Amino acid sequence: MSKIRDWWLLDPSIKLTVGVIGLFILEFIIFRLPMVQQLPAETSSIITAIIRTLMVVLILVFALEVRAKIRVYIPRFPESGDIVLSLASLISLLILYAAYG
Repeated sequence: MSKIRDWWLLDPSIKLTVGVIGLFILEFIIFRLPMVQQLPAETSSIITAIIRTLMVVLILVFALEVRAKIRVYIPRFPESGDIVLSLASLISLLILYAAYG
């Protein structure tokens, strides 16, 4: 049980990291395609906004998973789950502001 308690944050962190890096790679590949480079600027910004929105979804899913695990593994400070969710929401708002702004 001790081993599980030590690594409870690893699984959601790996999923978040792989997902965000994968989306950055996808964006890099998409914008290097010749047909996408010929599209108008509005279409490119829509593609960027869609990819950023998927990143926000990954961040919020990470925060919800961590929030649930914090309530189990740190019962003396259950409010920390809400803090993680609030921080993820703030980061998500900043990403969306940059993508749509």
